[in-house]
Amino acid sequence: MSDALPITPEQITEQAIAAAKAGAAILHLHARDPRDGRPSADIPVRWAVLRNSKLAGCSIDLLFPPSPSDYVPRKVGLRFSKNAVTPSL
Repeated sequence: MSDALPITPEQITEQAIAAAKAGAAILHLHARDPRDGRPSADIPVRWAVLRNSKLAGCSIDLLFPPSPSDYVPRKVGLRFSKNAVTPSL
């Protein structure tokens, strides 16, 4: 794994903000398990990146691609969009 790869939500957020400041409108990213860097579909990890970016005033759209675990039925999930994070039941 490259040392340049952001792993923690804070590192991913930092690069998202830098991309927005450089003019990017959309960022395709993969949330990662902060313990080992593996791709993660963990909602709290994705939420941390989204929350931190929005709190920093970042207006970039964040695109989290689906992962295999996204297709496992859940009782409650989150929908991420430019203006809000809403629960989906």
